[in-house]
Amino acid sequence: MKLLSLYFVYRCLVRAKVAVILSKERDTDDAAQTDLAEARRYCDMAKRQAALRTSCLVIMSGLAGSGKTRVSGQLMAAMPAIRIRSDLERKRIFGLSEKEDSASDLESGIYTSEAS
Repeated sequence: MKLLSLYFVYRCLVRAKVAVILSKERDTDDAAQTDLAEARRYCDMAKRQAALRTSCLVIMSGLAGSGKTRVSGQLMAAMPAIRIRSDLERKRIFGLSEKEDSASDLESGIYTSEAS
């Protein structure tokens, strides 16, 4: 966790470098300008991250299918974040893969009060 910020900045700068290299290989000025704008966006993200001094915790809750995974995925794309999903952690504890069905109803299988 202590290195997350460093790796995020590094990754942004690598992506910025790739965008600049691609801009030099483009056939049109519009495509090159799009690449350069992307490089600037990555550099800006790296600069913002390098300046951060605090952390935050975002907790999401809601009904199944309400969009928690989709929204948290968008947050992860916009900021350096780690997503911990309780449903996947519960499956991992019980030796199940992400896509594997637990065949558990509420208050049974991996959803008992003891499991929680």
